Amino acid sequence: MSGEPARRFAPARLLGARPAAEEQVLLEVEPPDGFLEAHARPGQFCRIRAGGAEGFFAMLSGPGAPPRFLVRVGNPDGGEAADALAALPPGSPIEMTLPEGRGFDLDRARGKDVCFVATGTGVAPVCAAIEHVLADRAAYGALRLDLGLKSAGHLALGPALERWRASGVTIEIAYSTLDAGGALAGASVQDNLRSSGVDLARAAVVAVGQGAMLGALREVIRAAGGDPAGLITNV
Repeated sequence: MSGEPARRFAPARLLGARPAAEEQVLLEVEPPDGFLEAHARPGQFCRIRAGGAEGFFAMLSGPGAPPRFLVRVGNPDGGEAADALAALPPGSPIEMTLPEGRGFDLDRARGKDVCFVATGTGVAPVCAAIEHVLADRAAYGALRLDLGLKSAGHLALGPALERWRASGVTIEIAYSTLDAGGALAGASVQDNLRSSGVDLARAAVVAVGQGAMLGALREVIRAAGGDPAGLITNV
């Protein structure tokens, strides 16, 4: 992008890549010096170069933890860097930037019920946000996750979801795909949230997804009497 400052890439190492669900791979990385210190908020991302390709990846791990990533592979609309990373053997050299982006401003959610909304691998940065909130549980109200997936086979992080349920997080999964005309077929996360009974005029909503989903989610919040500008995103 014209006028965008150059990002500094530094040597790093891929520690491992293993299948997590259909079309998804879990990556563990040894980051460059200064990465952990620069990771200030859940929801931040970095850029990774591998096999001549470069991509943006939001951390599944939260601040202070070794970086992990949940990436989509075999995406016909792009994702060459994810495919290259998934194909590398453990110990392979890669390049990374330090964490970028504002992440989630979860201070805005303190004292409120919190609804987390994500689709596909967008659950990765939301996972970091949920762990952050659970670590300071008394500062927040009721917690809910609405997750959109193509199928049950696309469910990654199953053990984490069960642990969250045991901690009192309400979890609803919406299964949907795009039909031949590009229209959504099946349930949507915004429809699930609309019918949840949560007072969206007062709750905080933390979301990751494509622009159309975020736009629809803002309309759900507006219709419930809330402020759509208050939607908490990481970009």
